[in-house]
Amino acid sequence: MDCSDKVPIFISLKSFAEYSQNKSGVSLFGYIYHEWVNCQIVQPELTNIFQNGQALIFLDS
Repeated sequence: MDCSDKVPIFISLKSFAEYSQNKSGVSLFGYIYHEWVNCQIVQPELTNIFQNGQALIFLDS
């Protein structure tokens, strides 16, 4: 498997759980966008990463 064209996305399940605890309708995509907004990424760019199969998601407890 060649991962050279993938964007690594590291997600702490604990942080995701804490973020979504008091919110309804939270999605993993919404959480990732929330975390990356400070990295100057806009939602259409993140959507393209997912739609083009370029996301490589790592989950950590």
